[in-house]
Parts: sequence; C-alpha cells; structure tokens
Amino acid sequence: MSGILGGVAFLVAAAFVVHGWVDSGHLPGFGSRPPWSSSSSQEPGTDPGAEAPPGPGRHKDPALGSDSHAAPQQLSVSPRSGSMWTTVTVTGSGFTRNGVVRLTFHATAMGAVNIDGDGDFTARMRLPSPDFYSRFPGQTFVISTTEYTRDGAYQGNGPVAAFHVD
Repeated sequence: MSGILGGVAFLVAAAFVVHGWVDSGHLPGFGSRPPWSSSSSQEPGTDPGAEAPPGPGRHKDPALGSDSHAAPQQLSVSPRSGSMWTTVTVTGSGFTRNGVVRLTFHATAMGAVNIDGDGDFTARMRLPSPDFYSRFPGQTFVISTTEYTRDGAYQGNGPVAAFHVD
C-alpha cells in the first residue's frame, strides 16, 4: 500500500512542478502551434517567418549563387556482397559540390572522400574491422554518408547502401 501512496505523492509533486514551470513562462516557444501540429498549413517544425533551411546535403554557397547541391543524392557500393576482406568501390552523386563526405560501415568509420564540382565521388576502400564483422556471416550492413561543406560545416546525413557479408 505504501508503494501506491508513494506513487500518488510523486505524481502530485510532479503536477505542481509542471504547473509552476508553465506559469513561469519558461516553456519553449512554438509560436501559435507546436511543430508537430497536423492542422498547420506549413511544414512541420518550420517557422513561417524564417527562410527555409536548404535541407540535408544542401547549403547556400554565395560563390555558386544558389543551392550548391547538384541533384537527388544516390549512393551505390560494388560489389554488394563478399567477405569482410573485400575492397569495395563506393560511388555517390548529387552531393554538396566540392564538399566532403564521410563514409561509415555500420558504426565504424571508413574514411572521408572529397566531392567534385559536379557533386560526385568515387572511393575504393577496404571494409573496416574485418576480424570483427566477419563474425556475422549472412548479415547485411549499411554504408552511410555524412556530408560536410569544404569548410567543414555539417550538411546532413545522406543516402545509404547495403553490403551483405558472405
């Protein structure tokens, strides 16, 4: 019985804390509607008075005069399966022009690659940590991309490609 009373006392105390927080005016400002409101005519999470951000993999580059993102992003890996000692070719297109993309195999960094002026890259690399990942034959892992400008500003996470461990 004392467990139930303790739980009730906790809920009452939490209600007072929340009520005080609401009355203090220190809640995050959502404007007229919270960002998850489905009845809003604007994109979720956007401020109607602010310029829309360029989006993942895009940034305004004054030198280019507009989005420096080339086209819809694509990523492929060849071969798509093999042993963990396989050397793969990772090819990407539609990335931030003249930027950098960091490649990750599951949770292990593979390396960084420079993106050309057309938003494309090709990298030939060995899969990381073969002694560890070879313990998982029959599993498919993801090679993911994280994009940066040439100045190192984070642009977002890009597309992924799958590699199946034989």
